[in-house]
Amino acid sequence: MSLNEGLNQSAAYIAADMDAMRRECDIRIASHDEHSNRLEATIAQLRAELEQVLAEKRQAEADRQEAEQVLEAFRAAVERGTGLRQARGTGPTRLWVVSPDDGPSPAVATRPAPEPQTLTSPVRISGERALAVLEILSREPDREWTPRAVAMELEAGASGSIDRARALLVNLFHREVVIKTVAPDSKQTFYRLVAAWEAA
Repeated sequence: MSLNEGLNQSAAYIAADMDAMRRECDIRIASHDEHSNRLEATIAQLRAELEQVLAEKRQAEADRQEAEQVLEAFRAAVERGTGLRQARGTGPTRLWVVSPDDGPSPAVATRPAPEPQTLTSPVRISGERALAVLEILSREPDREWTPRAVAMELEAGASGSIDRARALLVNLFHREVVIKTVAPDSKQTFYRLVAAWEAA
């Protein structure tokens, strides 16, 4: 074999080897492109999910802040109402009656006596707190109770006890175990036991 023939064979071998390497690189590049495309799609999906989660978090934080503001306003209103009721006391409401001859003079406001309701059988009541209220009312069945008076007996006037006592009395009113009357000035509500009851 001459020198030229050897060189030609070496050049052909190198060219074939380089062509094979080029095809291998094309396959690897295509594989990497496919992999990178999948990763980019996954990253885009994760970014979209992250934006959604962050938006929901911001909404939750805004809702929480609004709930706190409402709760603070409610508590402030309850405290003001409790303070006003304590300042007025639980005595009878007094009205000023103007007389042409004698001038103004204090008079005790009167409320019409409610008609008692009669039931053929005792009303069955469940719930520990509702039964506790009925026990309190039963000690003085002819007394007209205010929510504050019941709260003092039930929870010794603890914070929020007046609202809780009022809710229990309203429920018993709907069950027709007690009747409700309102003072002429609409500033006090009274409840009186009018029906027989028993624990369910």
